[in-house]
Amino acid sequence: MITLMTEGAPPLSLSDPLSLSFLFFTFAFGASLGSFTNVLIFRIPMDMSIAWPPSACRSCRRPIRWYENIPIFGYLALRGRCAGCNASISLQYPFVELIVGVWSIAIGSQVLWPVYGQPDQWASGLVVLVPYAIKWLWLTLFTCALIAIALIDLRYTFVPDEISITLTWIGLAGGFFIPINDPLELFFGALAGYAVICMVRWLGYLYYRREAMGLGDAKLLAMIGAFLGWRALPWVLFGAAVQGIIAAVIAIGYTRITGRSNLLTMTSEELAQRFGEDTSQEQEVMLVMPFGPFLCIAAFEVMMIGIDSLTTWVMVTP
Repeated sequence: MITLMTEGAPPLSLSDPLSLSFLFFTFAFGASLGSFTNVLIFRIPMDMSIAWPPSACRSCRRPIRWYENIPIFGYLALRGRCAGCNASISLQYPFVELIVGVWSIAIGSQVLWPVYGQPDQWASGLVVLVPYAIKWLWLTLFTCALIAIALIDLRYTFVPDEISITLTWIGLAGGFFIPINDPLELFFGALAGYAVICMVRWLGYLYYRREAMGLGDAKLLAMIGAFLGWRALPWVLFGAAVQGIIAAVIAIGYTRITGRSNLLTMTSEELAQRFGEDTSQEQEVMLVMPFGPFLCIAAFEVMMIGIDSLTTWVMVTP
């Protein structure tokens, strides 16, 4: 029997009908949001509307039928190929749907299940579940934003304002409309997140005479602070820096050993050309990489482990 332990409620169990209904609903809803996340990842960098036109095959432009668009199962039923032209469908689509679906269960098991798993608490009225259900949805939307930003920044080296700014406001709103959040902690989290990256940009310009980090990263960290609060920011920055350094060493080592380019690093000249900036001025060529994906990964990790658990671990570590 597979179980997930939660506080204040019986463990989730595959032999319990209430648990099964909870697992099915949270996974299905999360996978559906994962499908929408794929839309953001593809359309926002192309300056396309996320609502119109309906989804279609990239190769033959055949509209995708509703039953072919069912998260994960649609991909499996089509065997990863378009029903019209037989062109292959990227594995990214079911992968993102699966990740968001599983993460939706993980968030729900911590936020919603402790109440939902005790029917006597809400048998007299479902309104008892509302604040917990809203927080579960709020954090799942945050998950979708992190995944979308990480993949867009990794592929196109920019953090879309359409996601980071919009979700910052949603994060701050959660402090006021979700009673189990602290609005001041979230507000100062957004403020501190933006300010920290701006300070790094300023220091980098003083030393290198060029931007050390983009404003997109500042908006991303503001979004993270708006959901996780100011206490999470040191952990997010530390985790992102360590994992970014490790990834950069591996990427550079791969390039030096194989002689092939990697997907992570590029020169500052290549980055400037990508955005149509003037490269005629003589400046030292530097190796750069997107930092947004590592901020997103670290935010996931902090959300998963918990700030209190991290603080306790530091205090008891000799």
